[in-house]
Amino acid sequence: SPQTICIILSGFGEFKYAQTALKHGALDYLLKPASPAELSNVLTKARQIIHERWTRGNEQFHAYVSVFLNQKQEKSETALLPAGKKDIFELYIITAVGRQILESCRQRLKNALSSWSLHDGYFALTTLDDSIFLLTAIPSKLKNSHRYLVKEQLNSQDCLMSIVCTYPTLTAALHRALNLKKFRLIGACAPIQGCIKLQTVTGCPW
Repeated sequence: SPQTICIILSGFGEFKYAQTALKHGALDYLLKPASPAELSNVLTKARQIIHERWTRGNEQFHAYVSVFLNQKQEKSETALLPAGKKDIFELYIITAVGRQILESCRQRLKNALSSWSLHDGYFALTTLDDSIFLLTAIPSKLKNSHRYLVKEQLNSQDCLMSIVCTYPTLTAALHRALNLKKFRLIGACAPIQGCIKLQTVTGCPW
């Protein structure tokens, strides 16, 4: 994959080998035996590149979702998400009694999802009609761990209610969010067309 970061650890010290490796996109060429400091530096550099790529991709995803929900402008999902990625799309709808509680919840979710160490998935947080819409795009194999992360943040606060729906496409999830916004059915637990799974992830104590 063009996104793969290559670090070469070699016993050949000739300059031409290092030159060829860097020419073909390697991040670095380390000569054996590499010191702990050299390994630490190059891995830190690789992590920074991964984080920067994810940040750019997540900003695009967030902007797309926000524009869609506010202006209903569509474009191809393939222009937004990397080709070949088999993602699922989860729409969380979170309601609370009081804007202060809702804002605290939004900030907690943003911090937790932004610092998720895997950086393998995108999220968009939007506040609509005194409710939070959280839309995530994640690899299906990571669904449970990602959902646990969200659930952990929601369970850390009282007076929240949320549902989560899983969709096979981004368009399906966005259209559902748009319909809920349009008809002001935020937080309703009625059957949802096109929803693969509907689950209450937290319960309101009242």
